[in-house]
Amino acid sequence: MAKSRDQYHRMQRFVRGFSNHRRIEILLYLNEHKGASVVDVAEALGVKLNTISAHVIRLANANLVWKHSDGVAAKCELSREGESVVKFLKLFL
Repeated sequence: MAKSRDQYHRMQRFVRGFSNHRRIEILLYLNEHKGASVVDVAEALGVKLNTISAHVIRLANANLVWKHSDGVAAKCELSREGESVVKFLKLFL
């Protein structure tokens, strides 16, 4: 079955969403720490907050992470697609 160009572009955006070692670290961290704040992730991984924020935005744009505010901090959790990617990544660990 042939795919349209648009479908290939969506797949590309999805794959690019986790095609970075920091974003992979974030996905794996969120898998173990559901509802962690962006600050929690930055501190746990020892990475600057603005760097983590930028990566979380990329993950959210790829529909791998849901980002929401609890009124004080931005909280993150894996989407269903993000959970599937983590299962895939664990095949290589």
